[in-house]
Amino acid sequence: MVRALLIICVCLPAMILANSPSFLAEQAYKLKQYDKAIALYESALESMPQSPEILYNLGNAHFQRNELGKSKFYYLKAKQWIPRDTQIHHNISLINAKTVDKIKHTDTSPMDWIIGGLRSFTVTEVSWVFLLLLSGFSLGSIRYYQRRLTPLAQQLWLATGLFTLGSGLLLWVSWSDTFSNHHGVIVSAKVMVKSGPSSTLPTLFYVHDGLDCTILQKRDTWSEIKLNNGFKGWIKSDDIWIL
Repeated sequence: MVRALLIICVCLPAMILANSPSFLAEQAYKLKQYDKAIALYESALESMPQSPEILYNLGNAHFQRNELGKSKFYYLKAKQWIPRDTQIHHNISLINAKTVDKIKHTDTSPMDWIIGGLRSFTVTEVSWVFLLLLSGFSLGSIRYYQRRLTPLAQQLWLATGLFTLGSGLLLWVSWSDTFSNHHGVIVSAKVMVKSGPSSTLPTLFYVHDGLDCTILQKRDTWSEIKLNNGFKGWIKSDDIWIL
């Protein structure tokens, strides 16, 4: 009886793992069955939507199919949870090198620099810094009102308050940038950018697979986008995946 229980305890987890979507997706990927791997990874993502590993593997599978936009989308999603991962940065660089559109920022404001720096940290990390500073400021406030702070401690208390306020603002900026749904990636090979939300309006220019851009607004099945060089126009919403 004990032997049977031991066998069950050892074999059951292995059987469950062998039938999990992630495991089956890895096997399909190794066999270069990328369509099957993508379908299985997407199934696994439904139960673990914030898994950077699954997001990263989806990016790999789409990259093998030369679907640059979809691959970049999943790498960027994974980067939201592990922003300092060097392999993700490397893979995104590879995609940028292969994309048709080479567009750089024409104007970088101080806020762009701040947001760029914040993207090196997760929202959770910024939240912990804010909570630690808030705890220190709250404890200092209690001691201050009990008049138990020395002049030096009062200065430290005021400095902690300023840092707490600043980190709170940075937390809000970080959260807004991560979850605002204002960024997207072109996922179609070649897309006509129209002057308005209609296929009958003039075509202003074209964008291609793998280009990331800002989404200004949506209207029915259309999205207005803005490129890093300031160009604006309307595309079909199916041609862009929103981060």
